[in-house]
Amino acid sequence: MKKSLSMKVLQVLTASLVLASVVAPAYAQDDSSSESATEEVSSAEGEEVDAPEAESTDTETEEESAPAEESEAEGDEESASAEDDAAEGESAEGEATDAESEGEEAPAEEQSDWSDVEAAIQEAMQPEELALVFQSDESFEFEGEDVVSRLDRYALFEMTDFHRDFSVSFDDQNAQGAILAMEVTLENNSDEVVYHGNMPSMSIPGTDSLVFEYKNAVGNDFEGYFETTDQAIEPGETKTGIITMKLAPAAMEALEANGTINTEFFSFRDQEDFSGANYSLESPVFNLPFSEDAAAQAAASGEQYPDTILERNMGEKELLDSGEDLAATQEEEEIVVTVDGYQVSQLIPNADYADSVEEIPGGLVLINVKVDVQNNSDKAVRLGQSYASLVLGGLVEVRNDGMYETNDRELLVEPGETGTVYHVFPVEGELYERFKDDTFAYVPRIDNVDSEDMHEYQAIQVEFK
Repeated sequence: MKKSLSMKVLQVLTASLVLASVVAPAYAQDDSSSESATEEVSSAEGEEVDAPEAESTDTETEEESAPAEESEAEGDEESASAEDDAAEGESAEGEATDAESEGEEAPAEEQSDWSDVEAAIQEAMQPEELALVFQSDESFEFEGEDVVSRLDRYALFEMTDFHRDFSVSFDDQNAQGAILAMEVTLENNSDEVVYHGNMPSMSIPGTDSLVFEYKNAVGNDFEGYFETTDQAIEPGETKTGIITMKLAPAAMEALEANGTINTEFFSFRDQEDFSGANYSLESPVFNLPFSEDAAAQAAASGEQYPDTILERNMGEKELLDSGEDLAATQEEEEIVVTVDGYQVSQLIPNADYADSVEEIPGGLVLINVKVDVQNNSDKAVRLGQSYASLVLGGLVEVRNDGMYETNDRELLVEPGETGTVYHVFPVEGELYERFKDDTFAYVPRIDNVDSEDMHEYQAIQVEFK
């Protein structure tokens, strides 16, 4: 059995920080770059067409000045050259035609058709003006045990001066509002009936603005609307449809400033009643971007270990150091702990969150650690409620902070199985700078469902850096 740390361990207490949210770019789209690109293509095509004519004129001038006795030979050579030029010209024209064809087809591939939804909103809500201001075909897919929950595409419509009958739903006014339309798909690939969750829960991070389902936006007669009155999905069945959500002016303003909507998507369970149900997929939580910058940030966060900084869109994380596929392992009597990887990031907070971290020396650094736990005992291990310490350079101990973690609190690892947990250790920036080149040791505390420790205190110390 490995001995406990022999050196004195200094415990670093990290103050709890009030979580807040972001200010991100507006979701309005800018088409100027595509117009510029079109002009450049047109210019290039013009040069390709003009080139053969200029070459032909030069050839004719040289032909007139050539001596008479050489005219026959040169005529043969010029004839061959002309044939080559013609072939090159046809090739160039063919390439230009292909480029034009590709340029014309690209928008159709990138943008799906929302005209049926737009027409339904126009008919149902009768706005004076209705505009599609943002759309994306980027899907968000989440897989569980033989189930799939997917947002296929989405679009945002803004409207003005709609029918006054809808004013109550838009903060008692009908001058301005927005409708978010989403196409969703749920798949049951199992051999049993499963039940999906209620409509998505959506909010603007850092605000009190909520986004609610609003079928009235397209009317009761709209074909293909996603209904949730019957949540059962038969074995092998796929359920798909359109969902519409409403944004009042306050939510529109918050979205323009923030750029994302925090979304809690469809879950799957094994029975109709929520109480006591087993979930084959917990409700996925993600940020839905409404600008190019927000989309880029969402893509980058997909490569980072999960935490509430990303989930609640509180800022960006600048990666300082990382390690993957480490396989740093320590085995005790009935448990095997493996540090699979780590990520060290400097938090770059959004405006609403900056005040909470500005007095931390060197700013806030987050050390995210991915850990696999293999259970070789005869009782389930409570991995979701485990906690750990991170020892820097054998001198300083930092505890994990559940406030930053997204682990499922009910996560159990059954006998003979392996589970994964992500722990987050917040560290002062100046402290990290002192120890960044030293060894890090992961020291967990894990128990089973009967609250029995799976190992002696500090017996597991997995060095990984």
